[in-house]
Amino acid sequence: MNRRSFLSTAAAATTVAVTGCLGSSPPGRLSDAEEDPDQLPTPTLGDGPVALDVYEDPGCPACQEFARSLLPVIRMELIEEGFVTYSHVDYILPAAETSIDKGNAARSVQDQTGGDGDPNGSFFEYKSAVFDANSPGRETLAELAADHGADPDVVATDLEEEAYFPTLAADWRRGEEHDVDSTPTVLVDGTAVEEPMNGQAIFDAVVDAL
Repeated sequence: MNRRSFLSTAAAATTVAVTGCLGSSPPGRLSDAEEDPDQLPTPTLGDGPVALDVYEDPGCPACQEFARSLLPVIRMELIEEGFVTYSHVDYILPAAETSIDKGNAARSVQDQTGGDGDPNGSFFEYKSAVFDANSPGRETLAELAADHGADPDVVATDLEEEAYFPTLAADWRRGEEHDVDSTPTVLVDGTAVEEPMNGQAIFDAVVDAL
């Protein structure tokens, strides 16, 4: 079976009926941060020929549902089958008061647990745990890190010192350059999917890009 026929029969029709989060500017604390796109590598999954970039705010309910309902299908049918390279990009709106702290903490965990052979570290696993927590404050964000191989004291310090604001600010700029104005936004080879919560729309865009 070729790639197009495989994707046309894959379980791609998952649709999540949750409204995304809108925003046209970063939170005040982030707007003053110096951008550094090289502070940390972009968290990625797979190495397929089609670029699938997902812009998320960790406080956005729609992003949470995307991670719970759509990402598992994308992993199984697109990433593991070698069709796409999936990239996570932070786009802090903020959708919730804790959005910026969640993004900062996740990057602290990535930096602590990642390495040359695995630059993601426990980033995706920690992000899932944060999504599952109910509006975690800084103390909870630090405690959750311990379950994913990171030092909670380091996470607490990084939160206080806003250590990864340069990464978050650089990601915001990247989104701005691609006309991102809501989360989640899904780009397939640089082109936005009009219905990012519609699995079939994402799969169709990947098929067209192959």
